[in-house]
Amino acid sequence: MIRIVERRGDVPVELILCSDEVQFELVDLMANDVLFQPQSFPGGFRADALVWNAGNHNAAVLATRQCPHRRAYLLNLDCVEVMTLVDFEIIETDGSLLRQDAGGGDVWNWNWRFFANMASRQPNGLGKVIRFGGVDEGLGETGRLYDQ
Repeated sequence: MIRIVERRGDVPVELILCSDEVQFELVDLMANDVLFQPQSFPGGFRADALVWNAGNHNAAVLATRQCPHRRAYLLNLDCVEVMTLVDFEIIETDGSLLRQDAGGGDVWNWNWRFFANMASRQPNGLGKVIRFGGVDEGLGETGRLYDQ
C-alpha cells in the first residue's frame, strides 16, 4: 500500500495510524529491526512511535484506540486538512461560563468546543488497509487494500 500511495499520489507516506493488533503484527514482522523514535507532528503533538522504513523515507506507526479493529490508514500530512465548521467557543449551557470545582475553594472550571471535519486535499495521497493480518476468522476473507 505504501508503494501504491507513492506511485499514484507522488507523495511519501509519513504516518500510519492503526489499531493495536496491527502495530503488534508490524513489530513481529520487523522482529530484528524494531525501532521506536520520538516523533513530532503538526500542532505540537509528540509521541514515541514505531518507525517503518519505507525505502527512501521513514513512516511513523501510531496505534490508537479510536482506529477500527485490524485497520491501518496511511497518510501524508500535507494531503490532510482540518476544515473548521464552528470555531472554538466557550460552552455556556446554564448562563454561566465558569463553574466552581466540585472540591470548592478558588478553583473554577470552564469547557470549550469546536466542530471540524478532516478533509483530503489529495485523495490519492492517502490509503487504507482493512482486515490487516491475513485471513479474518469471522468472515474468511483476506485483507483488502484501498488506495483512496
